[in-house]
Amino acid sequence: MKIYQHEKDDGLAKALANNNTIAFCAIAETYQPDKEAIDKLREVLASSDAGDELALAENQNQLDLYYIKSVLVSTGWNKNDDVFDPKELWEARKTPEDKPFNFMHDEKDIIGHITANEVVDFDGTSISDDNENVPGRFNILTSAVIYTEWSDVEQKDRMQKIVAEIEEGKWFVSMECLFPDFDYALATENGETRVVKRNEASAFLTKHLRSYGGDGEYADRKVMAPHIEQRMLAQAPDTVLILCQAPPDVIRSRMKENPKKHGIVKEKDVDLVIQRFEEEYERSLIKNKFTVDTGTKTPSESLAEFVDKYEPYITDADRIKMLVHKAKKKGEWT
Repeated sequence: MKIYQHEKDDGLAKALANNNTIAFCAIAETYQPDKEAIDKLREVLASSDAGDELALAENQNQLDLYYIKSVLVSTGWNKNDDVFDPKELWEARKTPEDKPFNFMHDEKDIIGHITANEVVDFDGTSISDDNENVPGRFNILTSAVIYTEWSDVEQKDRMQKIVAEIEEGKWFVSMECLFPDFDYALATENGETRVVKRNEASAFLTKHLRSYGGDGEYADRKVMAPHIEQRMLAQAPDTVLILCQAPPDVIRSRMKENPKKHGIVKEKDVDLVIQRFEEEYERSLIKNKFTVDTGTKTPSESLAEFVDKYEPYITDADRIKMLVHKAKKKGEWT
C-alpha cells in the first residue's frame, strides 16, 4: 500500500504497512447443502469455460464435516466505520471461495474452509451473476465446513464443543478483508455521504480513521476551532471576539415577528443554540472578548455598550488610523 507524506508525518507509516485488513462479523448458522443446491452448482460448472478444470465436492452428510452458513459481508456502512462500496464488493463477490476458515483470526489455527458463496438481497433472494446492473444493496452469503474428526483427542473435543455452541447460537463468523488501498467515506449529520479519494492531498484524513487510532470524526468544531483560532491569532493577535446575547423568549418572539424563509434555527432549538454559543465563547483561545446585550436594550443602547466595551482593545495602530481618517475627512491630511 502506498503511504503518503501526511501519513508519515502523523506517525502512521508502520500502522498502514501492518494493518491493511478490516473485519466484519455475522452469526454462524448450521447449514446442510441439499440436492437442489448441488445440482445448481453443477449447472454453473457445466456452463463454465473452465468447467473441465474444476471439481465439485459433493459434501452431503460427510461424517468429518460440519456445515455452516453466514452472511460474510454486506454493502454499506457498518458499525466499525468500514464502508463496502456496491461496485467494488460486486467485483470481489467470488473471492471468499476456497479460503481457509480459521479460529479467532489465528491463521495458524485452521479449522475448516469456505466452500461457496452467493449474492443475496436483504430479503434473502438470490441475485444472479448475469445481472447487468450492479445491485445497490446486497449481502454475500457463504457456506463453509468445519473439520470435526481429528486424531488429537483434545482437538476433537474442542471442535465438538464449538459445534454445540454454534447450534446454541453462541458463535459468529468474522470476516477479515484484505485491501491494497482505500478511500475515505464522509457522512454529514443529516446522513448525506460522499467518497473522497485517498491521495497526497487528502491523506491527512487517515489519522481520523478508527482503524488507525482516530475517533472516526473530522472537522468536529471542538477539534478544529482551536486550530483555526491559532492561525487567526498568528496573523491578527489583537482580534476581539464579541458574543451578542439575548434571552430565549426574546429570540423566539423575533423569529415569529420576522420569520426567515430559509431559517436554519428552529424555535425548539433556540436554547441549545444559545448554550452552544456560550460554550464556544468560553472555550475560545481569543483572550480579547466581551458580550453585548442585544435582548433587553434598544439598538442604540446596544451600540453604546459595544463602543464602551471595545475601547480598551483599541490598539495604538488603530488610533493612528482613526486620526488619519478624520484628518483626511476634514482635508487636513494630504
